[in-house]
Formats: sequence, C-alpha cells, structure tokens
Amino acid sequence: MFRGATILFLHAPKADPYLTHRTSIATYAAAYRRQGIEAVVLDLSVPDFMTRFAEITSRPDVIAVHCEQSWGLDLAIEQAGKAVDVFEYFNKPAIAHIRDYPFYPWLRGRTLVPRGNRILCFTERSAVDFAGPFQGSGVRSQIHFAPHIYLDSEDHAAPVPWRARPIDLLYVGSYADPMAERAKFATARPELAPLLDAIIDQALPDYHTPFWVTAAKVTKAQGLAPDHGSAIYLDLLVAANQFIRNERRRRMLLGLASIPMHLIWSGPKPDISLHPDTVVMSANTLPDTLALCGQAKAMAMCLNNFATSLSERLLSAMQRGAAVLCAANAMIDGVFEDGKDIITLGADYRDVGERFAALRDPHKGEALTSAARAKVEAEYSPDARIAQFLAALTQFYGVNP
Repeated sequence: MFRGATILFLHAPKADPYLTHRTSIATYAAAYRRQGIEAVVLDLSVPDFMTRFAEITSRPDVIAVHCEQSWGLDLAIEQAGKAVDVFEYFNKPAIAHIRDYPFYPWLRGRTLVPRGNRILCFTERSAVDFAGPFQGSGVRSQIHFAPHIYLDSEDHAAPVPWRARPIDLLYVGSYADPMAERAKFATARPELAPLLDAIIDQALPDYHTPFWVTAAKVTKAQGLAPDHGSAIYLDLLVAANQFIRNERRRRMLLGLASIPMHLIWSGPKPDISLHPDTVVMSANTLPDTLALCGQAKAMAMCLNNFATSLSERLLSAMQRGAAVLCAANAMIDGVFEDGKDIITLGADYRDVGERFAALRDPHKGEALTSAARAKVEAEYSPDARIAQFLAALTQFYGVNP
C-alpha cells in the first residue's frame, strides 16, 4: 500500500544506449515503493512532454521530481514571453543523484547555475565543494554528498556460489585515445597546452587528491588564476579529465594483458596484446553486465579519476559476490580494507597479476567477497540513499510523504 505520495522520474531514453539510466531509475523506484511511495516515469523525449509534466506535477500527491543523473534540471516553461524554471513555477522540488563532475558541458547549466527548488546530490564528495560556490546566497537549492549505491537488475537469480563461478576475472572498460583528447584541446587553445600537460603530469599518478584541486595548485604555481567561472578553464579541466581517465584505463588494460579474462569493451582498444585465452565481448547493457558480475569470481575496476567517490559498478559487483580489484582512492581507503573486503592495486597497475593470484586460495576469496557484500548491503543500499533523499526533502522543503 502506498501512502498517497508519488515521485516523478524524468528519463532520457535516447541518451541511454546501455540502459544505465533505466537500471538506475528502476532501482530507485523500487526503493521508493518499499517506503510506500509510488513512482511514475516520464520520458523527456515524448512530443507532449511539457503537457504531461504539468499534469503530473500539479497533482497534490506528487511530492518531488527525481531527475536521473541531472536530466531535466534545466527545464523551463514559457510564461508571458519569458522562460521560467519549471520547479519554481510548479513549486515542486527536484532531486538528482549526480555521478559525474559538475564542470562537464552537459552539467554546467544544470548544476553551476543558481536556481531554487533543487537538491543536488553528488556521488563525488569533492564535487560538492566545486559546485557549492556557484549557488550564491539566498538560493533555495541544496547541495549534498550522497554516495553511490549498488544497483538492482532485472535478473533476480541467486548469485552462483563463489567456487562454482565460471568466470575467473571480468573487466568492463571503454577507451578513447588520450593523446587525441589532449591534441583536441591543444589545437583549440595552444597557449594553454603547457598548463594542460603540467596538470596531467601532477594528477595522473595521484588517486587520492581530487584532480581539479591539483589543477588549481598547478595553475597558481604558474602565476595564473584557476577561474571556475570561465568556460575556457572548465574546458581545460574536461581535457585533463579525459586524458587522465583514458590513460589510466590504458595502463590497467596493459597490467591485465597477461591474465586470461572476460573483457567487455566499448570503443577502440589500445594496441595491447591480450592473453590468448581472453574472451573479448562487445559492450553489453548494464543489466547484462550485472548478471555477469554474479558469475565472476573477481572484477577489475578502473575508477577514472574520482578521488572521493566509489562507483555503482564497484558496489554492484561486490553485492553480487565478485571480488573487486582496483586502485585505491581516498574514499576506498576510508571505507574498505585491503585484503579483507577489497584488493587494491598500485597506481600503475603493474601489480595486477600478483594481487589477483591471492584469489587462487578459495577460502580467501570466499571470506573477502562475503565481507564486501555484507558491508555494501549494510551501508550502500538503495533504501539507505532513498531515506537520505526523503530526509532532505522534509528538512528543506517541508515534504511529508
């Protein structure tokens, strides 16, 4: 039975080829329903979207709008020839759980523009510090840290017992040539190419400091001002971020190359010779990947360059009983314990083979995966995050579901 309250989800299917957003929405919606709150999903691409949006948000039972990964946060409605923010106009708060940095072009207008009636929850703790100053004073938006959750999947089959799992090691990756990413920015802004290279040199090996913090220090050391209000400087951060994340993925694949594994890959593959027994699969949907996590003894992860964040795939793999191998960052060090519930790797990934070999002891593998699963189910469940969202809606906007 529902308590007479409803959450409206906004979804953009055309931007969801791997069903990442659909899986996220289904996970959150199920958690809301377990709290007695109905969930309705509205496609942003339908021709009569604004009419449907107005009809649903005008209902008294609709307490908030959940903007999946920020989709819809920049919606406006025309009134008297002027664009008016829809969440202010309909007086319904929006909430978003954002899994990326706010300086990306598609997020700037949604997270770095001061607007009211919003709760922006970032999975990267340092993103709160980045976005906060843009809100100014007297703005009713709230910015919070809300860690990732593990995701549900449509496959509700029980995970395979660890010793019987057919996949020894699973790695899911994507890639773009880091040098091509660097060249794109250097061609457009040649005067900033030396600064870009200096930022990359400092930030690439450092998994524990938010890279935009490192970028600010490097920028100041060169006598320049790190201007977060400048589109050019934000583009510099994007270029550095793209290089770092793809170079780390290349290095991880190089470290894994001598180990037979199941590799799910998207985009061009670096010129790296893999083990002859490696099985290479094309990119799957997220539900397919989650199902494979339940059949894998271990999953290798590259967490890009998030220094104070986890990952929904890391948590989902753990929840499905796979041992996770990844380079440690500040949050991983604070949440997990190497050798007890996770296997951490060096920043250059040269120790992957040695660290993975520890899982040849089935007793160690079973103990590690059992401890990891217990931790994530206790602390990173969808229900825990929904409780956090509802508490914020009640505290800041008087919502009483």
